Amino acid sequence: MIGVNTLVLSWLLWRSRAVVRGIPLLGAVGATLVLLSDVAQLFGGIDQSNVLVGLAAAPIFMFELWFAGYLLFVGFRPRIERAAMAESAPVA
Repeated sequence: MIGVNTLVLSWLLWRSRAVVRGIPLLGAVGATLVLLSDVAQLFGGIDQSNVLVGLAAAPIFMFELWFAGYLLFVGFRPRIERAAMAESAPVA
């Protein structure tokens, strides 16, 4: 469940540009690793006590620390700054 929640939060942060791009990128990578780890556990590929399960969760741990620290010390970017960034971005 933490993989899905982190993936959704990372996507929303990426789209809104409310924080620097590295934070949601780390969250998306960590969520993907945790989801892959969960699928491997579900089909008997690895044990729940395997060290790979802990390593897969490490990026989410770092994401949560970095995101919380960023919000505590910097906060969200103002809407004006995000709007200016969106206007300067190339249209795909």
